[in-house]
Amino acid sequence: IEKMEVDFFVSRNLDKKKLRIVDIGAHHGEFLDIFKEYKYNQKYQIYSIEPYKKNFSIIKRKIKELPSNITVKTFNIAISSQTDKKIFFVGNQDTLVSCDEKWLKKFPENFKKKKEINFPTYSFVDFSSKFKFDLDKPIDFLKIDTEGHDFIVLKSVLQSKVLINSIMIEFDVKNKMTVNEIIKYLKTYKFKHIFIFCRTGIY
Repeated sequence: IEKMEVDFFVSRNLDKKKLRIVDIGAHHGEFLDIFKEYKYNQKYQIYSIEPYKKNFSIIKRKIKELPSNITVKTFNIAISSQTDKKIFFVGNQDTLVSCDEKWLKKFPENFKKKKEINFPTYSFVDFSSKFKFDLDKPIDFLKIDTEGHDFIVLKSVLQSKVLINSIMIEFDVKNKMTVNEIIKYLKTYKFKHIFIFCRTGIY
């Protein structure tokens, strides 16, 4: 996660007293680290979704150290296009996790000794129903970082028809087809302002 992108979002929402945030692919809870540093007069309700138990346990530990203006609900599952079980691949370092085999080929060194684990997946509609996530309340900020599965997750969330004010999604800027697909898809849902951040800044 790049703090720059999160700073950009928060700076555009300082007029709100409370922000509802969904973090899909929460990894080690880096989002929590960023929001913990803010000194604005705001409250943050964060929904952290992370399927891998080792990563999930790190998030649970971090929650104990958060200030009172941040509340977190955690979910040890994955979001996908449908509710099922899916094989995920865990990399050598035991924290990098993906269910996209094409994506793995970009990082052969990281997945030389990969492990396979079955994780439960939910469509976002089914996730909302099972875990009582209210789709009638808007999401102020949706972040998706699911190591190659991002576009599928984005579609699953948007198809739930929940109102979303801002989305942060990871993709490979070199893959022009995927970039164009995502932009085109967002426009069908009436998103007006699309910013692309690179490691060197905003495009």
